[in-house]
Amino acid sequence: MYKFLEIEIKPETAFGTPLKGDTIFGHFMWQIVYEPSLIKTSLEEVVFSYEKEPFAVFSSACYKNEEGWYFKRPSLPQHFFEKEEGDCFKTLSTRKEQKKKKFIKVDKDLKIVIKEYNLVNLANVSKTHRRVRNSISRVSFTTGENFAPYEVEEVWFYEDVRLSVFCLYLEEVIEAEAIVKAFERIGKVGFGKDASLGLGKFKVMGITDLEIPKLEKYVYTLSPCLPDEKEVKDGWFLPFIRFGKHGGEFAISKNPFKEPVIMADEGAVFILKENKNVPILGRGIKGGSKVCKDNLIQGYTIILPVRFARDEGV
Repeated sequence: MYKFLEIEIKPETAFGTPLKGDTIFGHFMWQIVYEPSLIKTSLEEVVFSYEKEPFAVFSSACYKNEEGWYFKRPSLPQHFFEKEEGDCFKTLSTRKEQKKKKFIKVDKDLKIVIKEYNLVNLANVSKTHRRVRNSISRVSFTTGENFAPYEVEEVWFYEDVRLSVFCLYLEEVIEAEAIVKAFERIGKVGFGKDASLGLGKFKVMGITDLEIPKLEKYVYTLSPCLPDEKEVKDGWFLPFIRFGKHGGEFAISKNPFKEPVIMADEGAVFILKENKNVPILGRGIKGGSKVCKDNLIQGYTIILPVRFARDEGV
């Protein structure tokens, strides 16, 4: 039986890698590799059954405050958010302002209501800093003759910012306490690129059990996914290409990179062919690596119901 969980975290350093659901899943799987006792079954069984029934699906991180959550703006055309009436100049001016708003506010019921008043542009949550680096020779410990500096981006979050990661998990396979334990370890070691340099550290502030949302015809995705044509009738999304890289021992192999995967980014809105009891959409991806036959990529996503205010007078 699936359970729904919110994990609240507080960033403590800059991040070199976005907290996207599929990357979070990859870090989480390595924690199971390091400590198999986190799950109630074997790692082999988890890998074998993943394509048919995922034991855990993670969302990308979103902002949170006392009023609710702030998800990425749905990948819908502007006319879905407002009724465009009257003066053409006024309509175009309003549309330009609305496009600047990159997030949608979601109340505690976790229903996405598509209307212009829910779109916001958050200020004072993060800033991007560019840092100049150069490769160092491990032999001479100098830059050598080929001095070639390059820039990397780091995202810094403001002091009071809180992030939420949602997880849908099978309680027969893993318990909430084990998920929290894995997250605490990831937060101490560091998440994503340049964790060895101190980036990607966070603190787990708490967890909350949530009711599994009841789906409707339209759904919103919480992480990058690989839609299954058997489930989806139509939809709107922005493409996202995942150029994955291995972790653990495979990170220093002859080929540390995974095969690229084209996915639908979080914030997609899909029309379901038929209603689903479990709010999971997409497919598990196996075989995306030439050096690790058991490699898994989370092509699944948690989905939330979507309502259109313009059609219902909300």
